[in-house]
Amino acid sequence: MKKRVSVCVLTLLVSVGCASRPTESPEEVFTSFKEALQKDDFETVWQHVCALTRDEAERNAKAVREADTREQVTIAATLHVTREEMKNMDGRAFLRAQATAAMTHPGSPWSLIRKAEFGRVEIEGARAVVYVTIDGKEQGHCLRMVLEDNQWRIRFAGS
Repeated sequence: MKKRVSVCVLTLLVSVGCASRPTESPEEVFTSFKEALQKDDFETVWQHVCALTRDEAERNAKAVREADTREQVTIAATLHVTREEMKNMDGRAFLRAQATAAMTHPGSPWSLIRKAEFGRVEIEGARAVVYVTIDGKEQGHCLRMVLEDNQWRIRFAGS
């Protein structure tokens, strides 16, 4: 019996000790996300956002596709897309259009990220908050992250 308990304890200790850690730190994810935005690499941007953000983008894309004609005109102007692009819009395309349109506004979080630098991170369990600096000054803006599938992913406010 003692031997069986010892084996179980040893197995548990090895399992805990070998538990995998996130493949990238929040700082590395922030840097990769920022570089992807600067290069308009929205495939990488999409990979760095969490499942809730992706789901919200998919729901918004569906709403865009199903909007009536008058709503589509307004949405097309806001997102800087054609009505034809809206007909085939999926979550990735919606996120790209939303980010691209927002980056034309200097105070939007999307445009601020492009010029921000990593400041510091606070990690609490499976959640992290990345505080950014611009011109050496910490900003009130931050990126929230969640740990999903052993990777830090960015979670946007609405999701």
